[in-house]
Amino acid sequence: MKSRQILAKYIEEGKLIAITVGSGASRRYAVRGDFLKTFIEKLKDGSLKKEKYSVKEVKMLLQLSIDYCKEHNITTLEEMVKSINELNK
Repeated sequence: MKSRQILAKYIEEGKLIAITVGSGASRRYAVRGDFLKTFIEKLKDGSLKKEKYSVKEVKMLLQLSIDYCKEHNITTLEEMVKSINELNK
């Protein structure tokens, strides 16, 4: 990558999965290594414009969601939504 701005553009377009912290000029991003690897693979093979998420990324996101639910004793989708909404406050 030539600059942070290009990386931020990919994140904002949803082509690179990241956690956004802060807002405005103080906005920062955290990117998992797995997501960065997949992003680089898609960039190299030209599939970045074809698909938003690869099968591998979807599996990783689902596994992270399952792990979150197990860690917080969440057993229903309603509980998960409520828990996530609490995070945003």
